[in-house]
Amino acid sequence: IDLPNHGDSTLLPDSLPLSYQRCLEMINIAIGEISQECDNIVLFGQSFGARLVFDLMAATDVSIAGVFLTGFPAKFQMSEELVKKIGALNLEVNHNSENQEQNFVNAWTKILELYTYAPLPSDVFTALTSNLKQEGNELLLNDVPPIENMAEIVRSKSKNYPIAVIEGDADGVVPDDNFAKLKAVIPSALFYKFPNCGHFPMVEREAETLKVFSRNLSK
Repeated sequence: IDLPNHGDSTLLPDSLPLSYQRCLEMINIAIGEISQECDNIVLFGQSFGARLVFDLMAATDVSIAGVFLTGFPAKFQMSEELVKKIGALNLEVNHNSENQEQNFVNAWTKILELYTYAPLPSDVFTALTSNLKQEGNELLLNDVPPIENMAEIVRSKSKNYPIAVIEGDADGVVPDDNFAKLKAVIPSALFYKFPNCGHFPMVEREAETLKVFSRNLSK
């Protein structure tokens, strides 16, 4: 299920804007259907998707074999450094409704460069920016429950499967105290912090990410 602000989403316009809880319900339904065909499900969540996976762990009755979370924000608040950097960008504001979508993509083309420690490969960067859409995510963050509300349920379930959390040391998307907060919330997880890495470990530090995946999948 692609999020509605991504270009390949199949959600019909009349179902938007999508609430966070509805998004979670739809993914839970999909996981339930997958579990009918597969009894060894490993979940991977990146960024906002990692938060969805975290809450899915608490909400689902499906048996999960393992979980990987990357770029996982404990709270939806950018680091102070990233806020400053975005504020310093020259982002053109054009209120012409015909160009609104293109203005959004143009702005994100500049902002996305701040998400990484080193430039992303051109094909990955192009794919990320070209698929962005402004519409569809207006309410997606409005009803996200505090992470502490879900943590107790996740902790009780996580004893049955491993959770691996990967974060780049230069990930400006996540809050400054992100790793410490996550360790307090899910202390049984395995934590990996990659040096010289931003918000996309699986792209920026592919070999190291694959090592973590392989090591944990073998369990």
